[in-house]
Amino acid sequence: MKTFLIAVCMILVGTVVVGTWLAILNSEEAFDGSLSVPFEDVPEDAWYHQYVAEAYDRGWVKGHSLTMFQPDMPLLRGEFAMILYRYLGEPDVTDFENPFTDLENLDCKNSVIYLKKLGILDGKTETTFAPYEEITREQLITMLYRMGGYQVDKELSPSGTFTDRGEISPWAVDAVDWAVHNSLLSGLTSTTLAPKSIATRAQGTKILCLYAEKAGYQTATSDAGRTVTLRVWQAGVDDSNAALTMNKLLNRFEKRNPNITVEYTPLPSKDDPYAKIQTALATGEGPDVVLVSAPYEMQLADEGLILPLDTLLTEKVLADVHPLLLMDCSYGRDTNPDLQGKLVSAPLFSTPRALLVSRSLFDHSGLSYPNNDYTYERLLSDAQALTGSKDGKVIYGLGTGITSPGLYLGLVRSYGGRIVDPATGLASTNNTQWKKATEAYLSLYSQGLTPDRAVSMDYSSRLGMFAGGTVAMIDASLNAASLIQKQSGWGEDLALYPFLDNAQSACLCVGEVAVISHSTENMVDSAKLINFLMEPDSQLAYSKGVGYLPGVLTALKESDVATDSYLSPYKSELEEALTLGSHGYEIHCLIRDELQKVLRGELTVEEYCVGLEQKINAILQP
Repeated sequence: MKTFLIAVCMILVGTVVVGTWLAILNSEEAFDGSLSVPFEDVPEDAWYHQYVAEAYDRGWVKGHSLTMFQPDMPLLRGEFAMILYRYLGEPDVTDFENPFTDLENLDCKNSVIYLKKLGILDGKTETTFAPYEEITREQLITMLYRMGGYQVDKELSPSGTFTDRGEISPWAVDAVDWAVHNSLLSGLTSTTLAPKSIATRAQGTKILCLYAEKAGYQTATSDAGRTVTLRVWQAGVDDSNAALTMNKLLNRFEKRNPNITVEYTPLPSKDDPYAKIQTALATGEGPDVVLVSAPYEMQLADEGLILPLDTLLTEKVLADVHPLLLMDCSYGRDTNPDLQGKLVSAPLFSTPRALLVSRSLFDHSGLSYPNNDYTYERLLSDAQALTGSKDGKVIYGLGTGITSPGLYLGLVRSYGGRIVDPATGLASTNNTQWKKATEAYLSLYSQGLTPDRAVSMDYSSRLGMFAGGTVAMIDASLNAASLIQKQSGWGEDLALYPFLDNAQSACLCVGEVAVISHSTENMVDSAKLINFLMEPDSQLAYSKGVGYLPGVLTALKESDVATDSYLSPYKSELEEALTLGSHGYEIHCLIRDELQKVLRGELTVEEYCVGLEQKINAILQP
């Protein structure tokens, strides 16, 4: 229950006075300079703790999961290739040929291709690499030795003090001698070196860290003469823990990218951060990267103050972001045609979608407030009763739309429908559940219970109508509730309810996002930072620090959603998103676009459900 409760408390408590904030620079004087190791099996008193912490902070090693490192497990050839590739800065391999047939669809493919091209590694045969084979100590050292030829002097010394020196493979003798001389490799006993024994993940990590220390952390791909300073502003930071968490992440980013310095400035709500950001970006004097609460980034996009991110986020990141969050981060307004349909922000975290209610409008209509057993049937009934007028203003019962179909998909699930049948892996929309849910949703528009019957109004515009008192209920993020509650005049009028119906959730939505200034001179490095913030381990560390949920699926499935009984309704949304995989965003966009055709009268409900199933299957099984 921790994640949801912390999020609610952050909203209800309001602004915490932190004192006068100064720009927090990423320096050892300000903070300790590293994140705590997130791995449960790397205790602080373990001999390998300092090495795992160092390699993890620099982005060289990953865990077997987000919480387990498995230090005693054998290190695999493919794993070590990826570690060395990260150490070298993950260079581009677009023009490199792949000589091996056993790498397709593996994460280590680019790593092996690059290291093979540089002569750092060999295959087991001319056409196979054997990525899942355990790596021996002499193989590991030989790869480092060859890589060292690009960076450090080759200082050779006989390892004749070990009785098993004769067991070293002829091709590895020079490398082992070099490693022993440089104290990178020690014996398993005082007399034996065991060159053909299997290296563990902890041993491999230690050797790499010792090697990096000898090499001065310089890599063959680094440009020591080029230094960059990235300015990062974060709006609405009223909790010092959020600033500390972000600062630690930025410190780790700096360690991974030694030529980049990050200047981080948290902006508390009392200083009107959004006005400050907008003015700075408009005059070209703003930061390179801005972290803001959604959907404020859409206002920045309206004015052309931020860059589209479609080509700046890596394919791996895009495939891992929750599809509904990608929709929330895509520009859907007509104000700036240049950004229409483009991704303008990256979700730093997600929040449970909640039902935001105006108590005064419920009181005006004589209705009782919702409770935690609130159902979709009652939602539709109350929306009809709330629609009307008050003080000369037109009031709509519900502020929803198809630009982000969160409520619609929640309604489908409440009727028992799923996008994909988990038993078959095929689309399942041509059924009674989808038809009934779609007809119920269409009634909102046919009866004029929601604004803009043309179904083109975006999320932030509908949210503005709710904040302006012309919409009685809206499905929105807890983060949006926090922004509204800070506006004058709301007081106790705003009520929040977990959006549940028979243990079905209306799903997640974006909370805080990262954007890149249109005037930055450091676009590539800014994109590098955002891609770093979107990595699963970064997401999990940040979401735990601020009390929200991650925005990427890999981290989300290991967050409180997976273990917390209170958040269990969101498991179905997570499971479905994982089922859709990398096609999730495309499928959700398809549902949105096809549903708009129904609302415009271009398709019947029957045609929609039949055609949607066919089109989704065509995506899943091209």
